[in-house]
Amino acid sequence: MNIAFITMLVMGIMPIFCAGIAKFGHGAGRYDNHNPREFMANLTGWRKHANAAQANCFEALPIYIAAVLVAAYNHANVTCITSICISVVILRALYIYLYIADKATLRSLIWFIAFVLTISMFFIH
Repeated sequence: MNIAFITMLVMGIMPIFCAGIAKFGHGAGRYDNHNPREFMANLTGWRKHANAAQANCFEALPIYIAAVLVAAYNHANVTCITSICISVVILRALYIYLYIADKATLRSLIWFIAFVLTISMFFIH
């Protein structure tokens, strides 16, 4: 389960990575640390999409962590869970790219696949 636990850390870092892209991308203007939410709300283009990807990463994180912990508690097949966890991390990274690139339909498909894989961990023994 070590790799599965490491993927929880990676998934926890993903929204921070997205925020960094949104805040510090070339041409975003000077980041206002006194009013960070206002700054982020006024972003446009791909920086706005990076901020939205950040929010979605935070939204997906609790269910992902719960799924990994339930799988560990249930002593699920480690190889199976590891494969799912790695797949979800790769899909979520692709999701971020597609969100920033404004590829909405493909992004939604990738989101759905990652979601189904995440939910599947609740049922694997």
